[in-house]
Amino acid sequence: MVEECRAKGIDKPVVASLVGDYFRPSERGRVYGLVLAGEGTCTAIGLLVAGELGAVSWRLGFGWLAAVGLLLGIAVAALLREPLRGSMENARRRSVWRDLRWVLSIRTNVVLVVGSSFGYFFFTGLSTFGVALLCGRFQIGQAVATLLIYVLGVGALIGVLSTGRIADRLTARGHISARMMVGGMAFLAAAVFVLPTLLADSLPLALVFAFLAGIALGGVNPPLNAARLDIVHSRLWGTAEAVRTTLVSISTGVAPLVFGVVSTHLGGSTAGTSAGHSLSPRPLR
Repeated sequence: MVEECRAKGIDKPVVASLVGDYFRPSERGRVYGLVLAGEGTCTAIGLLVAGELGAVSWRLGFGWLAAVGLLLGIAVAALLREPLRGSMENARRRSVWRDLRWVLSIRTNVVLVVGSSFGYFFFTGLSTFGVALLCGRFQIGQAVATLLIYVLGVGALIGVLSTGRIADRLTARGHISARMMVGGMAFLAAAVFVLPTLLADSLPLALVFAFLAGIALGGVNPPLNAARLDIVHSRLWGTAEAVRTTLVSISTGVAPLVFGVVSTHLGGSTAGTSAGHSLSPRPLR
């Protein structure tokens, strides 16, 4: 649910630049958490409303999105002021390739971008086949399995709203590597909690671990997003985020295919056929 809106990516370079322009370094983790929480929540609500309207008429399912987008566009144009940096900075032409080389020459930024791409890769694959996994492992219906997957989304929402604040407070106390440490610990916690989620034989136990894994997965991005603003020059915030968004889009695009191929080989042709008949794999929205 949260991953869906993040993977779209069209607005990400602009959002990264505006977060850096409008907010102090000491509060960027918290702000990024609010941004990501808003994206995830609105995506879930939007998909629910679109599904209900689409059941009445497919035109309504698309039409209401266009109407909301138009209203938001007008609100942004009327209420969102140009940041001071944009008006004071001397405009000059810069080579796109030079900017890309500069962004990719920052090794810490490259590590953050690669880590983010792997995180989205895993989350996409898990959300794509999570319903089929739950149905097959615990012998439950699709509706119940879908509801349980949303537990992961609620956990991710809690993580998104928590880790950015924690990293901001630690950074304000002089721990300059706090954003990296908090984001890295969230990554490790996700790996620790996801494994028992997949191996648990008890549904309630799997649910507890899934909730904790969701918190960890959601908690990765706010501190690391803020960290990229810390280490990249302000003129290159948009370029750096565009690089990350491109790699994330690629990783989320190939994740369902890779997960499907691996699960077919590990589960055998019979398991793959059975899963295919019971539930056709589709991204969970």
